[in-house]
Parts: sequence; C-alpha cells; structure tokens
Amino acid sequence: MNSFLSELGKKLADRWASLLALPGALFLTVVACARVLGHDRAWDTGLLETAADRGAVRYEGRPALAVLVALGFLAAATLVGLVVRWSGSAFEACWLTAWHRGPAALLIKRRQKRWEVADAACQQARAERRTAQADRRAEVTQRMDRNTQARNRLALASPERATWMGDRMHGCALRVHNQYGLDLDSVWSRLWITLPDAVRSDIRAARTDYSNACALTVWGALYVLTGAVWWYPALMGGSFLLFLAWWRARRAIATLADLVEAAVDVHSAELATSLGFTLPQSWVTPDIGAALSERLRKGT
Repeated sequence: MNSFLSELGKKLADRWASLLALPGALFLTVVACARVLGHDRAWDTGLLETAADRGAVRYEGRPALAVLVALGFLAAATLVGLVVRWSGSAFEACWLTAWHRGPAALLIKRRQKRWEVADAACQQARAERRTAQADRRAEVTQRMDRNTQARNRLALASPERATWMGDRMHGCALRVHNQYGLDLDSVWSRLWITLPDAVRSDIRAARTDYSNACALTVWGALYVLTGAVWWYPALMGGSFLLFLAWWRARRAIATLADLVEAAVDVHSAELATSLGFTLPQSWVTPDIGAALSERLRKGT
C-alpha cells in the first residue's frame, strides 16, 4: 500500500508540474520580463539583469520572505494553469459545436460550396471511369482518386459545421449511421463498455491530445495578448503556439474520429449480439442498427 501511494503521489506531482506549475511559471516569468523591458527595449538584457539584481538584493538576508514569495509564485502559476485548463474546454466546444448563426453560417456556406465543387469533380471522374476505354481507365482512375482525396480533405460529408474539426467528428457519426443505421450518440456509451482496454486507452489518448491542444490555444492567446500590450517578442511566440495548437488539435481530432469509427466497425456486431440481436450476415445491417438505436434511446 505504501508503494502504491508513493507511486500515485509521484504521478500526481508529475502531472501538476507538467500541466499546471511549469507552464504557469513560464508565463508569469514572461509577463515579468515584459513589464521590465517593454516594446522599446525588448532585447535589453542588461536592463533585465539590473532588475534581477535589485530583486535579489531585496531578499538578501531575509530567507523566510524569499520562501514565501517563491511559494506565492508557485501558487499563482498553478492558479493560472488551472484557469487555462478550464478555459481550454471552451475552445473544445467552439471547434466542435454546431454553430449556425452569424459568421459561423457564412463559414458553413463557404465550406459547402467548396465541397460541392470538389464532389462534382469526383462524380464526373467516376462517370468517366465507367465509360472509359481500357487504355484510359488507369488515367481516369488516378484522376478520380486525386479528386476524392481533395474532397475528403475538406470534409468526409457535406459540411454542416463551421470548422474542419467539427465536420470531422460529425462526418464520423454520419458515416456510421449511413453504413450501419446506428445513432452514434445513443450507442457509444454502451459500445464503450464492450471495447478492449487497449482500444479504450488509444481513444482516451487521442481525446487527451485534443484537450491539451485546446489548452495550448489558450496559452497562445495569453502570450499574444502579453505581446500586444507590453512586449512584442511574446507576440511572435504566442502566434507560433496558436499555429501549433491548431495543428495538434486537427491531428488529434482526425485520430480520434478514425479510432471511434474503427471501434464501431470492429465491435458493433459484438454489442448487437450481447443485446440479443441475431446477425444473419455477421455484421450490423442498417435495419438492425436502426432497431438497436431505437432500443437504446428507450423512446426518447
């Protein structure tokens, strides 16, 4: 028991340091440097050294006060880290929620038009492939594949969300419904119970990566704000963090959607069988999926 508690305490300490204290301490340090240097003397290391020396002299011979200040600094850094983690959940919702008003509606219409043009090119290439002569079939097939990839980079189905990430998750649910007749929102919690631990661990990891990317977005916004107000080098660093957060969030959502869809592909039959459904074709047909979803909704 002692070894277990010791290991648990070590893991909690590591998570506290990596997720809250260290990022918060770095941000507070940048803010302090920004207040000392400002825009006019952004790279004046001499001024920074002078300010550090003044601070060291202030606490010389006063170790108790220095310890209290250090503890207060860590507490402030942890508080900033907590606020950022909580704020990150707002970005999670913003990127995935179905917004259909104001600027979001304009973005959806723009994305729909682009997708429709790309989809029309795919359909035209498919039609040409069906009537192409044997000597041109390989060329037409390659063009069809390129058009399909270009369309799928926009969205796997007609866009209904303002962001690519929102459409990626929505497209996952839509593809599952079209293939199996399953309502993913109703089925997922039951399917989760049947999944092997390794699959659940992979899905949790992708979900955690997305949450971390959203938190990184908040850090980037704070650095951009600091740079705009006090110290322009922070503006450059914050801009890079925002780009990195956006890239990581897209990658995490793509992985998460793939894993969720794969879990349905591989384990939906197991779920249906465990609930008493007979699968004549060894997989969930749209009729069986619709009946399964209706049962799990329980009339709601």
